[in-house]
Amino acid sequence: MSTTAGSAPNGSAAKKPNGKKEIKILMLHGYTQSGPLFRSKTRALEKLIAKSLGPFNLVPTLFYPTGPSQLSPRDIPGFVPDESANGEDQEIDAWAWWRKDESSGSYRFLDQGISTVADAVREAGGVDGVVGFSQGGAFAALLAAILEGPHRDEKMPADLKASVQALREANGGRPFKFAAIYSGFFAPPTELAWALVHCLRLR
Repeated sequence: MSTTAGSAPNGSAAKKPNGKKEIKILMLHGYTQSGPLFRSKTRALEKLIAKSLGPFNLVPTLFYPTGPSQLSPRDIPGFVPDESANGEDQEIDAWAWWRKDESSGSYRFLDQGISTVADAVREAGGVDGVVGFSQGGAFAALLAAILEGPHRDEKMPADLKASVQALREANGGRPFKFAAIYSGFFAPPTELAWALVHCLRLR
């Protein structure tokens, strides 16, 4: 997991000069990206966040996990096969939080995506909020809903319950204070049609 300067990867608090408080933000990349790539593309946003929070004596620390599902070139939109590749897929640094089953519309490996985030949140010592782009934006909304309490569990798919519990425990039972969603999208699977989240949202 890539992380900005400000706290150690294990979540131990960084020194906060002049009584400033650390705020931990989970950064979720889009489909075909990775944590380090997303960080390289959001350096300007990092600076803007730090500048905006400075007057409130808040020091942001951003965490950039990478999705668990590695993609092949044929998974990339607009992919054109290379005739010289003999049908073999080249290994690329492209990842996803889940995979969509085109025949049923369901999301495969979503439990693995949630577990990956749970590990990152635990390593960070808990986080305060989340920023997500594209698939990461849709995922940010799902994670915010998950953390807002067990009242949603009656609609929770059985195969997600273990990873959901792990995520809640990793964040100490606390919901996100905010969620910023860039170019996200509505998740159509009916089993994910939970109630609206209540944390502060920016879309």
